[in-house]
Amino acid sequence: TEDYIWDWNLLTDEVWWNDNFYSVFGYDAAEGTPSLGDWILKMHPDDRTRIVSKLKDIKQSETDSWKDEFRYFKKDGTLGVGLSKSHIIRDNNGMPIRIVGAIHDITERKKVLQQIADSERKYRQIVETAQEGIWLIDENERTVFVNQKMCELLEYPREKIIGKENYFFKDETEVEEALHLIERRKKGISEQYETSYITATGKRLWVSISANPIFDDKGNYKGALGMLTDITHRKLQ
Repeated sequence: TEDYIWDWNLLTDEVWWNDNFYSVFGYDAAEGTPSLGDWILKMHPDDRTRIVSKLKDIKQSETDSWKDEFRYFKKDGTLGVGLSKSHIIRDNNGMPIRIVGAIHDITERKKVLQQIADSERKYRQIVETAQEGIWLIDENERTVFVNQKMCELLEYPREKIIGKENYFFKDETEVEEALHLIERRKKGISEQYETSYITATGKRLWVSISANPIFDDKGNYKGALGMLTDITHRKLQ
């Protein structure tokens, strides 16, 4: 997308726009040059006051540049998002005489970022409401994520689990086994097995774990992900 270029003469209050500005905002060059006020009316009402305030402040500012995002209405009625960057030109006495700016259309970029945010939110909602415990450790065996179900199973708040090795919650006699299983993850082995942990109240929690290693694009081991199902009731029968 081409930029919409503008040049504001602070001495005469005249504004110059490039051709792309006319086509996007729906102005007719034959009808004369739109004023700064005409362009401001194209902004979304919720952003207008902020941008007008910044335009006023920039004339008094000692800085020579300004950047901001705002929403605006295109000639077809659709709502766009622009990233505006401008630079102040001063005279020999340091007084601002012109502001030259460019507005870059970042509508598609913002849509993609919103889609990613929505996907992450949905993913987190699924993870947090899952009936299985989800446990993620890094390459140093330290916990970097547990979902709400995992907290309930271990009877610990999340902040008491994050940063701990998974074998921190095991009986001392089972630590060696846990380290052995981690070594298997580092070798790229995925597997399902049964094991137990000690909860905050001292109960023995039996779980069935589906464990999978995690590697980066270069093949470096970065940790492991476990999906845990409570099988305590079955083990105690």
